[in-house]
Amino acid sequence: MSRSNDRLNGRSVKSLSILLALTVLTACASPIKPSPTVSPLVIASCPENLGELRDDTFGATTEKLVEVAGKPEWDWQAPAQDEALVAKLKDLRAVDQGYDLGEVVAAAMLDMQWHQLSADAPKQDVDAYEAAALAKTGLDTAHIPPRYRTTYFRHIWANGYASAYYAYLWTQMLDHDAYAWFVKQGGLTRANGERFRKMVLSRGSSLDYAAMYRAFTGHDPDVKPMLRAKGLMK
Repeated sequence: MSRSNDRLNGRSVKSLSILLALTVLTACASPIKPSPTVSPLVIASCPENLGELRDDTFGATTEKLVEVAGKPEWDWQAPAQDEALVAKLKDLRAVDQGYDLGEVVAAAMLDMQWHQLSADAPKQDVDAYEAAALAKTGLDTAHIPPRYRTTYFRHIWANGYASAYYAYLWTQMLDHDAYAWFVKQGGLTRANGERFRKMVLSRGSSLDYAAMYRAFTGHDPDVKPMLRAKGLMK
């Protein structure tokens, strides 16, 4: 195999990501309103994040890589049956997943700790409280700090995520579980996309979000597809 065929060049990867993101995101424009039982932050982010799975999920097939990255204007030609190259690309999905998950969990737990303080609690020493909060949750790991420190954690102080930063993790779980449903049902077919549009995107706040998701997939959300995607379980 030539050096040019041994790896995707930067333009190919970027083009592949953009194309696959647009494929899904063009169907994800429906506004979603709050629900009394499921955080709207969780559900509203799900269609967007499902699109952001891009080449990590929907595009990680030999056929799609050959179809997209094999276009001559992107200077990369893939052998028609190069499963080994596709396997290498799939393996890259697990790179740094421990760090990525750890920093988000640490930030989410830090958010929870701050918002457990009562309204009449005394003024806190920010750095000391943060250190104690991370130690309390077992997340004071030197090599994996929280994604946001208290002093610049704008999500929870000004952007509507107070005590709800965990919604990012919950949304990831929904994304991967929904993707697993697509895979089991044959992938990105018109029928599957139409079901997603009719049963999720077009519903707005007309149904309880948990019931809506359950009706779409036929089951409650399952964390296992997310853990598999992150390389944390087989």
